[in-house]
Amino acid sequence: MDHHGVHIVQQPHDHGRRRHLWWPVLPPSPELPRAPYPVQMLYLVVGLPMVVVSIFISMAGSVLYPYYASAPRILADLTPHADQHLGGLIIWIPGGLVFLLAISVAFSAGSRGRRRRGGGAVRSVAWRVVRRAAGHGRPSSPSSCS
Repeated sequence: MDHHGVHIVQQPHDHGRRRHLWWPVLPPSPELPRAPYPVQMLYLVVGLPMVVVSIFISMAGSVLYPYYASAPRILADLTPHADQHLGGLIIWIPGGLVFLLAISVAFSAGSRGRRRRGGGAVRSVAWRVVRRAAGHGRPSSPSSCS
């Protein structure tokens, strides 16, 4: 932050890193396929521990970055420690909600896809049990067909 040129280079790098983070879930072009839904959910769950980092930032007992302690204050009432606490909360709560929302969407889309494809073995077995219990199963003997 002391060198403006480094800060200018850092901004596009961070933007590219964020795009790369979401690439398996939200591909930027139709030519690049999206990851299968189970892989998306696993990918997003693995990303959730980053929320833990924001908890540590928010709950730290002292200022973690000395630069913030010496930086000029935009709001006079906001101390460096309170600023860090607020920043950690902003990363923690909305950041966690974004990941949970994305996991929910991936789970929902994946389960809709399974239903369209037939639902797999568990669903077909459960469906047969329900049909038999309702009296729509196969006849138990040839004489009951008449």
